[in-house]
Amino acid sequence: MLQPINLVFPEDLLKLPKSLLEEACVICGIPNDTPDVSLAEAVFDTLRNGEEEVKNKVFEHIKDKIFASRRAITWHRLPEHARELDIVTAMRERLGINPFERIIERNPDNLGATAQIVGACQYGEGRRYLLRYLVKVRVQRTFGLQFSTRTIGGLVSALLDLENCILEIRDDPKYVPRILREIAQLFDGTSREAIDSFRIADLIEPFGGKIGDMADALGGNLISFESRPELFFEGELTEEQISAISNVLIGINNYFENQDIECLINVLNESIDTLSVFEGVPFLAILLAGMEKLGLSVKELADVRSLPLLNALRPHLQYQGGFIRFPVNENGVVEYHTIRVGLQTNSISFRTFATEQAIDLLRKKILLEN
Repeated sequence: MLQPINLVFPEDLLKLPKSLLEEACVICGIPNDTPDVSLAEAVFDTLRNGEEEVKNKVFEHIKDKIFASRRAITWHRLPEHARELDIVTAMRERLGINPFERIIERNPDNLGATAQIVGACQYGEGRRYLLRYLVKVRVQRTFGLQFSTRTIGGLVSALLDLENCILEIRDDPKYVPRILREIAQLFDGTSREAIDSFRIADLIEPFGGKIGDMADALGGNLISFESRPELFFEGELTEEQISAISNVLIGINNYFENQDIECLINVLNESIDTLSVFEGVPFLAILLAGMEKLGLSVKELADVRSLPLLNALRPHLQYQGGFIRFPVNENGVVEYHTIRVGLQTNSISFRTFATEQAIDLLRKKILLEN
């Protein structure tokens, strides 16, 4: 049966930090003052052909990052009967192959809009499995003596946790439907109902729709957020209404320069007449309605929620996502990771190099404890 070390491919190594590749080369006894591609090639050769003791040491050194890297993550809740799945038997009977026994060679030119499994293994404890899929990334055109094209493939990792009925897909959300179609075959064939039953996990729902509460659950800070106005008007504001809003802002600004309270009161009264059509709507909501997006950010050690301005704007905004910086205990050392939470795609993207410990913490706090 294949082991995680057997599912490491050149693409994975090239996504690692150069410093980690250099450290791996030291373990291999190979000079590490070469370009990234040469470093990755040397490490890959060791993992495939090196002595057992050396390649195990190399894999131990990179295992926390090799299948994580800077990837997006989406989680899907599987139907309860997923607990009963015998995945090896399902692979043999429904796909006609056993990717747990050997790497399946694939031709990227045959991919189209599908995903094809290249290998699988047990991953960690319990009934958790790592599945590696090949997907079509793009078509490359070359121009020499004649026109020619070739398909460029890429690897996508899926973590199937049958004990907790969770499917974790680690890559761009655009590849998710292809992976779902393949995994659906292991359960109920290719039926639409089977694919639909893999409900994408709502990241923010367990926290009452508040991304700040997610940051608190992770013990981190909300360092930036993206939002859109809560209020939208049918049709555009008239020039007169836009002018009235601008005059209010200019009037307030002028007051701080000349302290002419009568002038400010006149401006406000004139604007009230123009904006009376929005009776009962706070002025801040009217002001924000003219903006397509709004964001605020702070330095990494601070929290955007500490900004007084946000407290004034928050009731009139709908969060679309944000950035959270949170600590993770990794082998006794506290490391900080930054993620972008996309509420439209229900995905998380790492802005730092992800680790298995960081992903485990996210899975625990967002899914398993809610």
